[in-house]
Amino acid sequence: MYCIKIEKMNRDIFISVIESIKVQTLRDYEISDVLTQLYRTTVPVYDNSILLDALRGVLLFHFNNNQEAIDEIDHYCFFCNFGRIEKGDEVLIETTSELYDRLASVYLI
Repeated sequence: MYCIKIEKMNRDIFISVIESIKVQTLRDYEISDVLTQLYRTTVPVYDNSILLDALRGVLLFHFNNNQEAIDEIDHYCFFCNFGRIEKGDEVLIETTSELYDRLASVYLI
C-alpha cells in the first residue's frame, strides 16, 4: 500500500493560480469583443465555470475548507477586478501576494 502525503499549496502557487484566472478571464473578454466586431452580433464570453469551480475547490482545500476564504477570493477576482478598487478619483490596488498574506493570516492559523 502506498501512502501519499498531500500538501497544501504555497504562496507562489496561489499567486500563479489567481494570475492564471486573471489572464484567462481577460483573454475570454478580448476574444468575445473581437468576435462581436467580426460577426457584428454579440458573442458572449466563453463559459469557463467548470474549470473555475475546480480551481475554487483546490483553493477551498488549501484554506481548510473555509467558504469565507473562497468568497473573499471571488470578491477579489470578479467584483474588485483582480484587486483594483476605484473610489472616486482614487484607485486602490491589492496585489495577489497581498491577498494571499491577508487570507493566510486569517484562515491558515
